[in-house]
Amino acid sequence: MTDVSQLSLSMTNTTHTNNITTATTNTTNTTTTTTTTTTTTTTTTTTTTPTPKTTSQCCLITFRMFLWIIRNTLFTLSTLHLQ
Repeated sequence: MTDVSQLSLSMTNTTHTNNITTATTNTTNTTTTTTTTTTTTTTTTTTTTPTPKTTSQCCLITFRMFLWIIRNTLFTLSTLHLQ
């Protein structure tokens, strides 16, 4: 059985934008500007697996689930009986 509270997922998205501007001048003194845009995206994903459970922890979790099912069953039966 896996304890969901110990699962974690970390995701990082980083976007870098570099703008490069170059200017050239010809003999008639006219300036032309060219802009180049470069975009780089980096994605990092980290996943942590849960630690293994001991036998006593598994038994305790199973017993608590069993009690939860019994409690909900009794509640449902009592609700149906009242109707």
